Amino acid sequence: MKQRFLQIVPVLALVCASPSCDNASDGWTQPYELAWRYDSQAQFSVGKPATFTDLSLGVETREWNFQDATPATSTDPEPSVVFNSMGVKTITLTVRFLNGESSSASFDIEVFYPLGAKIRTTDLTEKGCIRLNAPTSFGLAEVEGDPTSYYWTFEGGTPATSTEPNPQVTWTEANADGARISCRMTRDGDGMSSTVEETYIVGNYPLLHAIPDKNYDPWRFEMSSFGKWTYWNTTTSADDLATNVSIVSGGADHSQNALKVVIKPGIIYQLFTRDNWVCNAQLEAGKKYEIAFWQKTDAPQGTLILLLGAYNFLPSWSWNEYLQTLASDHWSTYFPDIPFQEQPEELLGIWSNVEYPLTEEITLPATPQMMPSSEWTRVKLEFTAASTKYTALLNTYPQFAFLSYSPGDVNWYLDDMQINLIED
Repeated sequence: MKQRFLQIVPVLALVCASPSCDNASDGWTQPYELAWRYDSQAQFSVGKPATFTDLSLGVETREWNFQDATPATSTDPEPSVVFNSMGVKTITLTVRFLNGESSSASFDIEVFYPLGAKIRTTDLTEKGCIRLNAPTSFGLAEVEGDPTSYYWTFEGGTPATSTEPNPQVTWTEANADGARISCRMTRDGDGMSSTVEETYIVGNYPLLHAIPDKNYDPWRFEMSSFGKWTYWNTTTSADDLATNVSIVSGGADHSQNALKVVIKPGIIYQLFTRDNWVCNAQLEAGKKYEIAFWQKTDAPQGTLILLLGAYNFLPSWSWNEYLQTLASDHWSTYFPDIPFQEQPEELLGIWSNVEYPLTEEITLPATPQMMPSSEWTRVKLEFTAASTKYTALLNTYPQFAFLSYSPGDVNWYLDDMQINLIED
């Protein structure tokens, strides 16, 4: 049998071979069907790969025939071909089934002259980030196929869309995940259209990352493991992480989860990620950085002292129990191009929500934005990596300290921990 489908073909096409679709009353019999699939929304271009899939059942052999394409024939279940010229092209699939019967079907597609480009902008930082509060110009490079109209979209930008060939856009909010930029080009002569897209980080360059292939997220707490945090009880000299720290639903800024920390009265706790060296930040001495996070608490106002330090410390004995890695032995697995170097502890920056005496001679001034409240608030602080020992700081991490004067336990919540490079 032979069927012909013209112009518009569904994504999935089925043809039932007449002797093959019945089932015996006393058991299962092999079905025989001719079926194929391709993306009916795709616009095929000269010289660009196109893929077709044979979904037939009970196949012994098959043969594809492609009009004016390379290759012109194929016996593969999912061949990829390139069409050599524009126009309507006929594709034929012939299948010989295991029962000796054969079936064939043809359908037509239209092949256009190529239309393509790459998004171009020259206003990015050295790390490739979009600058906040400054116009960023966009355009197209390596253009092929003479587009005549454009439709741009800019996630989080102003304007959000444009039909100009070279629009200017401004962002006022950072996006460490990256803003998606797309341009749909159209050619009036034949109606051909094509979309190109890129993703750009908006704002400061992020240095704290999850490890998705290990389902490991110490910073946003959206994966199965929240990494190697330590919750040090300075009274008992023990890690209270297992009993006093957990992941809870309902994070900041519409995220799914947050880190919940239970603080008992009268005990100084330290919460840090020193042994999370596999994805702590690596800094360059002398450069400027931002440390940022979301926080909230149910502690009564004025009863919780909160300190935050940015530390660099890489001991050879640093053990990450979640990934089962020792820094001195496994460093090259994660950083093959960075030699391991044991680095003693250095404090790069420190802040407190209240005036706090660090020593008899030094009192830390209050930083008002460090004061937590019952609502999620964003904290952003800046520091310069003023190391006296190293140019490359290999294991920089946040360290919080807590002291509660409430009569009972209180909770403090953390989400979206960041250390970012501030570029000029």
